[in-house]
Amino acid sequence: MPYFTSSMMFRDAYLLRTFKDGTRKASWRMWLLIWITPALFALFTVLLSLETLVFLSGAEKTTGTVVKVYEWEGWTPTKGTVPVYSPVFEYTWTDGTTTQASNGMSAHVYNFDIGSEHAIWFKTAAKGDVMLDRFDRMWGVPTVLAGLTLATLIPALIAAALIRRWLRNAPARGDDLTKA
Repeated sequence: MPYFTSSMMFRDAYLLRTFKDGTRKASWRMWLLIWITPALFALFTVLLSLETLVFLSGAEKTTGTVVKVYEWEGWTPTKGTVPVYSPVFEYTWTDGTTTQASNGMSAHVYNFDIGSEHAIWFKTAAKGDVMLDRFDRMWGVPTVLAGLTLATLIPALIAAALIRRWLRNAPARGDDLTKA
């Protein structure tokens, strides 16, 4: 019965390897390390963009009036502890009744005056949270993630090109590797 030791496992685990006959290989681990970060950023960019698009597909645009603003302490990387606000809007729903709903998120920029009017999107199928018709609320996070995707994709492409060149420039199998 063959046995398995930890030294066998570590001998076979590699990122880049040149074998005795001169062949070179890049393991799946290397390709995973190169592509995982841009792939995850791209995935979450798509998911969050789809979330907004799905919301908007069953939503109607209207004007909401701020009737209440909740305030509590929040934190930002640039300012530290700051007050954050979450406005509650009153608007006319599809059946003609007046209803209230929150934006579903808070931020220091949402300190709206009571009685001020803002464009909002609301779901026509059921009463629930509304979405402010602002770029930062609808597309801000997907845009930042798309930028991070590009910022990590460029080094990944460079690394992949360098590894492919390293693999391509391996000595031929018949070459004598002992000569210097």
